Amino acid sequence: MNSVPSLEYMNLVKISVSIINNPQVRDYAGNCNRLWNKDYRHCCICYSKGRKRIFRQIMSSLPIPEVLQEKILHVIQPMHCEFQRWRHKYIAIFREDFGQLSDICWNFLGAIDYMETAKILVRSEDFTFPQLFPVACTHWLADDLQRMWRAASTSDKETLKRNVAAQYNYGVQFEFEYGLKQWIHWLEDGADQGSLFSYVGDLIYLSLFIPPPIEIFQNLMPVDAKSLRRRILSVHHDTSIGRDFFSKMDAALRMEFFKEQPYSALDMFLRWPLQTDFLELASHLYPFLNGYTFNEFIHSMISEECATYLGPGIIRVQNPQLKTKKRSSCPCQINDRSRLPCRAPK
Repeated sequence: MNSVPSLEYMNLVKISVSIINNPQVRDYAGNCNRLWNKDYRHCCICYSKGRKRIFRQIMSSLPIPEVLQEKILHVIQPMHCEFQRWRHKYIAIFREDFGQLSDICWNFLGAIDYMETAKILVRSEDFTFPQLFPVACTHWLADDLQRMWRAASTSDKETLKRNVAAQYNYGVQFEFEYGLKQWIHWLEDGADQGSLFSYVGDLIYLSLFIPPPIEIFQNLMPVDAKSLRRRILSVHHDTSIGRDFFSKMDAALRMEFFKEQPYSALDMFLRWPLQTDFLELASHLYPFLNGYTFNEFIHSMISEECATYLGPGIIRVQNPQLKTKKRSSCPCQINDRSRLPCRAPK
């Protein structure tokens, strides 16, 4: 999980970022209205002919050798899907499309750094205070919240409060709106850092909030901290939020959490950009998979979203033990989604 990619790969990522930021690509992505739907994966098919054609057109105008263009295509397509997933996640949470943000922060693996991107976003002048305030709340950006609150006009603050109250009263994303209200209370009561946990400590378990900063963790009892780490793996395994959190953890402790939730751990490594370590992790977690979990994971593995990234080797699960597991533990046909998930014992 902490392996360092080659210099060539990191250069491919840099080139891919510059292409993704090209106005042609942004306009193409912006025209996809399916991002507002729950089934956003259809607009995230990175091998679509149209998107691939645009990538080739842009590269043809640059001094890039043809052999290198193919390598770039192999990297840029899942990276662009990562961008679309980030857009969709923010649309689902904030009901705003921040897809035109020009300074998205990518890490050297080719994945979006959600926290660093949020720090850039809340300083953007292209969006309003009511639009950006929720972003700062869910990313625990207390200093930015104080800055934004001081700079906001009375009218903007009242607009924000009305928006929050309307959503809260009608039960739309109830937990999310509750979280915003707690941050507003803290700011209105003087924004004392020493009292921050008493206001927002309960928000650590809300699924729409990213993992809290270390100073929040330090206020938790050990049993609560462990419970929160489990929840982070369960909720955030499909984005760089979960990947970044667990990459900073001691390897032995991380594996203990992975053994408790093998589905979430394997699904994390099934996604861009961790697939190269997938089979190694699968060999460690095999004994901890029961029939139901394995069957659910196979469903994810052959789904449209994941199959986009995977080579034939991983799709076939080239591991003798896992092949045996697939045959013996799960009598249900994995390609028949009309059947109930297999609940065969371990």
